[in-house]
Amino acid sequence: MKSSFVTLLMGALVARMMECPLYRCGGSVGESAVCAVWTSEGMNMSTCNERDLACRLPSGMEQEGLCVKKTSLPSVLPGEYCENLAQCLHGGKCTNNKCEGKKINESCKIDEECDVEMYCGGGKCKHANDTDCGGDVKCVSNKLCYEGKCHLMGQLDNGADSEVPGLCKSYYVLNKKCAPGPRLTHSRECPKDGKCKYSDGSVQLCLCGKTPTGKKFCPPGKGEIDVSKVSLNVRVVFVVLK
Repeated sequence: MKSSFVTLLMGALVARMMECPLYRCGGSVGESAVCAVWTSEGMNMSTCNERDLACRLPSGMEQEGLCVKKTSLPSVLPGEYCENLAQCLHGGKCTNNKCEGKKINESCKIDEECDVEMYCGGGKCKHANDTDCGGDVKCVSNKLCYEGKCHLMGQLDNGADSEVPGLCKSYYVLNKKCAPGPRLTHSRECPKDGKCKYSDGSVQLCLCGKTPTGKKFCPPGKGEIDVSKVSLNVRVVFVVLK
């Protein structure tokens, strides 16, 4: 009898652990006010009521998130949005709401210190190029490094040799060749067995969505993404953030 009770209890605990947390939205709050708090069911959240405030989410289940000045949030990279220089990584300048890194030939230790379309080489910031390379960061924003050369992203048709998904139009590689990406064999809703199934035979567990209902979903297969738009968006992101 006792073992049966323990089994039922353990089953209930496991079922609870497998449930998704609920995310509920509330009103708006001011600086230093609680904007996010974990409960036994999930997280209750509120918006910060001023433009220069952001909600610093709690890092642990027992902590609360507070509305803080954006200047107190982690620093941002060159090319990313900023509101003042205190936000920019490694003392960069905030110009027209964009962090600027170090310029050509200025001393550096890591790539992130240098401005967009630059990298740190030999202790100085250098311009990225579109020919030879020793890593992606040494190529201009719309190219990737492969076998020592910079190649345009998303240019290879299915069947072309490649070990780098970003060089394929499909952004997917199978057996060292560009190939159509896998697709879900069913809807995005999580099946009863909690397993998402794809056209290439792969299986992935359902993921929790950040919703007020705690519903689980299946992530889309790589073949379900509009790569013509992804290609463009990735290049824009690289130009802005690299």
